Amino acid sequence: MTALITGIIIFYSIHAIPHFAPIKGRLQSSFGEKGYLAAFALISAIGLGLMIYGKTTADYVHVWIGLMQLRHLTFLLVLVFFILLMAMIIPSNIRRWVHHPMLFAFLSWSVGHLLVNGDLASILFFGGFAVYSTFAIISAFNRGKRCALEKQPVWKDGLVIAVGAVLYVGVAKMHGVLFGVPLM
Repeated sequence: MTALITGIIIFYSIHAIPHFAPIKGRLQSSFGEKGYLAAFALISAIGLGLMIYGKTTADYVHVWIGLMQLRHLTFLLVLVFFILLMAMIIPSNIRRWVHHPMLFAFLSWSVGHLLVNGDLASILFFGGFAVYSTFAIISAFNRGKRCALEKQPVWKDGLVIAVGAVLYVGVAKMHGVLFGVPLM
């Protein structure tokens, strides 16, 4: 559990910096833009790695019974995750409408997983993503951050949905191999 908590502190501390312009500005002046981005990426990767390692090695501490009757909702929320993740990568009208598809993707993914996982490590891991995504979405909208992408052809929306769905099916089939919890 120590690795998970340490990872959470590192990952979310570094992700809080962009929301505080004065601190971010000072770091960019000290390290330069590329240095700042490299340090941000490295520290984020270390934090995420510790979180994943901590989640997979943590002892099971029962907090509540996951709502397995809602696992179909979890499947839907994870499908939404993959579609929104692709909307962040592939320019589309979906990105224009959602404005912050990656943040909404992780919110969807984390809420879905919180519905069916009631152990402490899962609550800390997925709950952290849910809380941070919610905070970041509100922060971005409060700062006036909106997607300025021009209208895209409808086929790009179809491509986003198709690629997201294919990734979803692939990860669902490989979930046991990738994450140790088979779904099928």
